[in-house]
Amino acid sequence: MVKCVEEAVRCRQEGNIKYKRKQFEVALKFYNESIRYCQFGDCNYFYAMGNKSALLFETKQYKQSKDIIDFMHSVESFSGLFGREKKFTEKLDKRLCCCDEQLKLLDEQRNCVKEPTAAEVGLFKYLPDPFINCGLKKKNLSSFGGSVVTSVYLKPNETL
Repeated sequence: MVKCVEEAVRCRQEGNIKYKRKQFEVALKFYNESIRYCQFGDCNYFYAMGNKSALLFETKQYKQSKDIIDFMHSVESFSGLFGREKKFTEKLDKRLCCCDEQLKLLDEQRNCVKEPTAAEVGLFKYLPDPFINCGLKKKNLSSFGGSVVTSVYLKPNETL
């Protein structure tokens, strides 16, 4: 693809319009198109990548958003271009921290197995017997073991 600054800027601006309208899929296509038109490592390239990162963050794709920011920081020309432009780098760094926090929360949720507390375990003995909700009563008959008593007549092997 031929590199063209004007086309890269136009696509990025179209992506921004779609992003503001919450048309994220269309905005992503424009940002990707803008990146293709940019010369690798120039300021338009980084702006388009930053916009793409924001869109991915907005759509809860935290890992992809973080990967883009990490990549941008790893490119040598990035610090040279944006070393003095704090507004842009501060936005990226703030988003990077938010991505890390969200990924940590998601990881904790995946690995979380909630053990009941002592108070919750104590409540179980006061909950009603599930058979009562079905119109059944449970009785222990010493000669027969556990039995279920119904208020209706059941034939052998018949279920409610």
